Amino acid sequence: MEKNRWSTLLPSLDDVQEKDSRQDAVDPEAVEVLSGATKPQVGLTFPEREGLGEVLTDGVGVHWVGAHGGSGETTLQELLGGRACSHRWPRVSKESPHETVPVLLVARRNQRGMAAASKVAREWASGSHSDVELLGLVLIDDAPGKIPRSLQHQAKVLAGAVPRTWILPWIEDLRVHGEVDSGTLGRSTEKILASISEVVEEHNPRLKGQRND
Repeated sequence: MEKNRWSTLLPSLDDVQEKDSRQDAVDPEAVEVLSGATKPQVGLTFPEREGLGEVLTDGVGVHWVGAHGGSGETTLQELLGGRACSHRWPRVSKESPHETVPVLLVARRNQRGMAAASKVAREWASGSHSDVELLGLVLIDDAPGKIPRSLQHQAKVLAGAVPRTWILPWIEDLRVHGEVDSGTLGRSTEKILASISEVVEEHNPRLKGQRND
């Protein structure tokens, strides 16, 4: 399993928020995490032939499931740790002592990406993958600049279908260098990554207490 590089490159979310609280009594740039459905819906069905494939796992650590090609699941694995599942649902093997596997969905915040994520969210909501503990969804902007209102609305509707949704802005360093220098990140982006990082660490036992490894 990949280690969480951000646990060493970034301050914790508490550290960032504590620093900001000394600067502003009210933080206008607090991390916005959208909330939605926390469990599958009774009676909802989904055609098995239209769903993602599956991959066996021991269930240890966060598993990234990209809703479509180019979603960014491998990038987030490299940055935050865990395992990329190559657009497949993880399924706990019989040999594993774990009954469930923590999953974060990934998609681009464009029409194609969110349509794919909506489909994957419906598959989860149908109860087709009972051993998946869905933690949420990370939507990644696919271009710099202002996001059209239609896509902003589509993202908010989609967020209602999953437990939590983070929206990660465009990061130019990833496009140009394939890596991110935490010193060049804007405060808002830094805090979003720190927020996601904390969820990843919480579900990656090997990373707990190892922020300096």
